[in-house]
Amino acid sequence: LHVSVLNSQFDGWRDHSDSYTTSASVRLSAPLGDKFHLGVLADAVSDVNHFPGPLTQAQYDSARTQAKANFVSRDDRRVNKVGRMATTLDGMLDTQTDLHITAFAEPKVLQRSERDKLRDFTRYNVGGSATASRSEAMNGAVTGKTSIGLDEGYQDGSIHFYSLVNGQRGDELVANKREGSNAFGGFVQQEITWGGHWSARGAVRYDALQYIAQTFAPKDPDDHT
Repeated sequence: LHVSVLNSQFDGWRDHSDSYTTSASVRLSAPLGDKFHLGVLADAVSDVNHFPGPLTQAQYDSARTQAKANFVSRDDRRVNKVGRMATTLDGMLDTQTDLHITAFAEPKVLQRSERDKLRDFTRYNVGGSATASRSEAMNGAVTGKTSIGLDEGYQDGSIHFYSLVNGQRGDELVANKREGSNAFGGFVQQEITWGGHWSARGAVRYDALQYIAQTFAPKDPDDHT
């Protein structure tokens, strides 16, 4: 078991250009019997980045460390909160066949204050993969290895744009959207090795991709009907 927590801060050389990051991670590794091994991973990060904005040449020449006025009044920033949980399972089904399985979940909460809007993004990303490989002697010094695998990842979430009042979220919801995607794939691979120095490999793969984009009429953010 390994646990770590890190904090970092960058003040920036210009006004309103500071950033802060806090991250934590947990790693757990344990055997499951004689043939399999389990891994558990958890990560979380929270960061805040402020933006000073562009300056004209005259502004830069007069005070190069200043921030653009409206970037300060709007408190232009990006706030990210991301978590990730994952598990892995590795092992041998028999003396010739190995198996590798992963699964993960990754929630995200992202906020942007920019261009006179407060933008809230909520995302969740889930998925996993499974791969099995079998090695066999084919003829004399020729060996073959066959691998098959499947993987899938799905991400979905909402996008809400609000009015911006003194750098904070206003009461007006000006945009309400949903964006998502799903990627599913599978492959078969054959590898042949001979003479101790030569190998040939061929594979085929299939992928199915789906994208989701929806726009809804703005509504009261407290109305959950």
